[in-house]
Amino acid sequence: MKIDSSCNIVIPVGDVQVFSSPLPEAVFESSYRIIAAAQDIVFSHGLRSAIISGPRIAAIAIRDAGKAIEEDGGVDSSSALLAEIKRISTAIVPTDSGFDMVPIDAAIKSGAISQEDWKEAEGTLAFFTCVWYAESRKNRKEFLEGLVNMMNFSCTSQNCADFVASLTTSNAEETASKPEESSVPT
Repeated sequence: MKIDSSCNIVIPVGDVQVFSSPLPEAVFESSYRIIAAAQDIVFSHGLRSAIISGPRIAAIAIRDAGKAIEEDGGVDSSSALLAEIKRISTAIVPTDSGFDMVPIDAAIKSGAISQEDWKEAEGTLAFFTCVWYAESRKNRKEFLEGLVNMMNFSCTSQNCADFVASLTTSNAEETASKPEESSVPT
């Protein structure tokens, strides 16, 4: 696995995979206070706790951080941040002829992803966002490799279209119609 500055995350959600990229730098800069406050919440009880509960609570932590900022007289942009995370994410939906890349809202509307499954994926993506921006560029690779080994997601430097093209499909008909080559000489 190669983790570099173009690291994208792939999360299995049932038969579907959710592909997402790190936030654009401009979105990070406009949301850094919420991301930093959410990081504080997620990592407040240490790394082990963050790894166990982070994917479940990170989106909630972003919402709570937005509320706290608003209470201090700032603007709560947590909904916009989570909407951007959703916007830059794509559902990779298996079909009879391969895979379709579907926007998250369309995947939810079609039933390819349930609301409950999206909430779990959203939490993992929010956690990934917190982790991505918590670490310096120099330390991201090592930190993310450790997370990938402990959690149910993967990272890729491929863009979504290239990742989908790299996926292989097979069905019973194709497999059954191909005769196996014998290793026994004839």
